[in-house]
Amino acid sequence: MFAVMSQERVDRHNRFLTVSSLLYLFVSYVFTGVFGSVGLIFANCINMSVRIGCSLKYIWDFFSTTSFNPIRRSLPSGSLLVTFVIVLLLTALSEACFCCGHGWPWKLLHVGVGLICLCCLLSAIVFIERDLCQFLHQRLPRTVTTRLDFIVNHFFVVNT
Repeated sequence: MFAVMSQERVDRHNRFLTVSSLLYLFVSYVFTGVFGSVGLIFANCINMSVRIGCSLKYIWDFFSTTSFNPIRRSLPSGSLLVTFVIVLLLTALSEACFCCGHGWPWKLLHVGVGLICLCCLLSAIVFIERDLCQFLHQRLPRTVTTRLDFIVNHFFVVNT
């Protein structure tokens, strides 16, 4: 962000970072006293959410005069979100039915359901988010992309 900011904007952003750091210290102190070590995790989540929100606002403002919208393009498609919800529901149902309290065979069945859901989710990502997969394919080191090519070509039939 600093590379495209004016000096006034950089100064304003530095003041924001100073204030948010002080607030983070205060919130982490309070949350650690109330929630113990988990409070530090909550404080980190709040701190990162505020910083991500600030970055999103800056990106939104920076590209507001153009037709290009990088925030919208970075969101997953609706069909992929539906896939995530289905996987969430299936794994929650599996946990309620098979996990914890029924013995090891049922726990292994729950793990199996989770693995099947993971494979289905990864398959959906490969088929739905082709642009993302091509982008990663171009940017990853050659040894990683060779292994990914092997996996995709042998386990998924992809026609690009």
